[in-house]
Amino acid sequence: MSQTEHIIQRLRLPFAEDVSSLYVRWNKGAAVHYDAKQGYIFMNKGDCLSFNTYFNSFYPQHYREYTNVDSLSYLLSLEGDFRVKLFCERYIGEKEELSSQEYQECLTDRQVLLDIPKSFFAGRIYLELECLSEGGIFKGGALITERLPEQDVRLAIVICTYRKEEYVRQNAERLLGDTELKKKEWNLFVVDNAKTLSPWEDERIQLIPNKNVGGSGGFARGMLAAQESDCTHILCMDDDIAFDSEVICRLINFYSYSKKDCAVSGSMLDGSRKCMLHEAGSTYAMNAHPGRFGFFNKALKYNTDLSCSNNLNMLLFEEHIDFGAFWFFAFPYNLLKEVGYMPPFFIRMDDTDFGLRITSKTDTKIIAPPGLAVWHDSFDGKHYTWLEYYNLRNSLIIHILYQNPRFVRGVLPIFLKHFLRALYAFDYGRARMVVRALRDYLQGPDFFKDTDPEALHTRILAESRGTNKMPVPRQCSQVSCAVVRDTVRHGLLANLFQLLILNGHLLPNFLLKDEDIFYNLEPTNQGWLLFRHRKCNMVDPQNDVTLRTMDRKTAMSLTAAFVKTALRGCVRWHRVQRQWRKEMPKMRTEEFWRSYLGMM
Repeated sequence: MSQTEHIIQRLRLPFAEDVSSLYVRWNKGAAVHYDAKQGYIFMNKGDCLSFNTYFNSFYPQHYREYTNVDSLSYLLSLEGDFRVKLFCERYIGEKEELSSQEYQECLTDRQVLLDIPKSFFAGRIYLELECLSEGGIFKGGALITERLPEQDVRLAIVICTYRKEEYVRQNAERLLGDTELKKKEWNLFVVDNAKTLSPWEDERIQLIPNKNVGGSGGFARGMLAAQESDCTHILCMDDDIAFDSEVICRLINFYSYSKKDCAVSGSMLDGSRKCMLHEAGSTYAMNAHPGRFGFFNKALKYNTDLSCSNNLNMLLFEEHIDFGAFWFFAFPYNLLKEVGYMPPFFIRMDDTDFGLRITSKTDTKIIAPPGLAVWHDSFDGKHYTWLEYYNLRNSLIIHILYQNPRFVRGVLPIFLKHFLRALYAFDYGRARMVVRALRDYLQGPDFFKDTDPEALHTRILAESRGTNKMPVPRQCSQVSCAVVRDTVRHGLLANLFQLLILNGHLLPNFLLKDEDIFYNLEPTNQGWLLFRHRKCNMVDPQNDVTLRTMDRKTAMSLTAAFVKTALRGCVRWHRVQRQWRKEMPKMRTEEFWRSYLGMM
């Protein structure tokens, strides 16, 4: 490649068999051979290699809107005779062949150049190669432009980690081992909240031992370090993701040609179902239910199967994004001066607040370009009891900052629903988390200032463990056949009766049942099928079984605590709401974080 040609994105080959359909396809009966070590694909006559895939399609809409790139070409390294076809798809079923050219006796030192017509800087563009000789080799390729970059990008990558040493080291090696990334300006800041990692020898990776202030504090500490590195852009990444290093190259290339600021929300692919798109940015339904409190976040493009080529055109439809998660979220450094840092939430919802401030207080748009994605374990089916505390507490703070929820008619019913659902299922640890989340919120913003976050987290973990639970050796056949799901909905009188007797906690012993019941742990279950039962075998999404038993004393204590906290909320709601709105902006500043992290 000459000095006048600049890479936009490379054609990538799969690093594992279970993700191959995200990178390449070939015709039925093809006898291709993929050499993963060299990165070559060996083909026979008649074999057809298609890049009609998620990672190797090109979606020009973001380049058209945000950059000055006005010329694009494919540069291919081939050996043998090939027919190269260029396609554009705009909508499902609308496929147009832009060009078809034959190249004879291709050699590695004479690369094939295929221009993309300017009129087709829309839709989804991809290549297909057909081998015409007895044997041929695809050795690589890239989408290039002759236009010079608009700016020099110095990317600061921030990873906050806590005891995920193996993940972090693997991801660092991916970055260091990429030949194209060696030409780029980037630094990796690893904030180690557990202080268990040892430093890297490479000067581009800086290890920052940090006290355990959660993901919020870890990312804030990394951003403070990035500030001193003279970076132009910051990328926040989770510690337990897997990714192709090409996504970092594409991000830097995109920002290099950027003519206006934007934040980039990397998509999340399901770590267990590698070809399923879990999220491509999220929306926050700020005005969907005025005066109410609830969880109104929506993951965009959720559960899209990217192994199906027809679904790839759905990504052409750009949707408004309110925030992006910090598994992969990039933004120009100057945005920190406009919106500040994240709130000291420890974990959960800090990235939501950060994104909402970008979209509500600046003209900067959040985009999710297809092809910029990482793999992360799905959150579906994760029912860690202690997370209930952070989810409810931080969601409530977010809602009072961006909405005006009422307490008695808005917030209290939601907390009561969470509390009763846990109590009815004998999940007293989770019920305790609901009470604690509301109680700590009502203490106001001074709670964050006066509480050591690591000590609080330790207490949360201890309080979330119920003493009435024990694991049960599972018998898969028994579990799969015997699980019951509470799908029946009851009327007002039935629900009131259920509440008055706390789903059986207030009934005398002779009215209770001792029989076994396997109960599915789902958010929609209301506990009716546990009515009058002394115990239940709770089945989680992984089919693990936990025996829970009724504990009247604990249930009465928790109910009294909930009522006391609710009454306190009725009295203090408006005053505490004003305190949060007044003090939260101060807790997102650089000065606050330097003090909070002990850096003053």
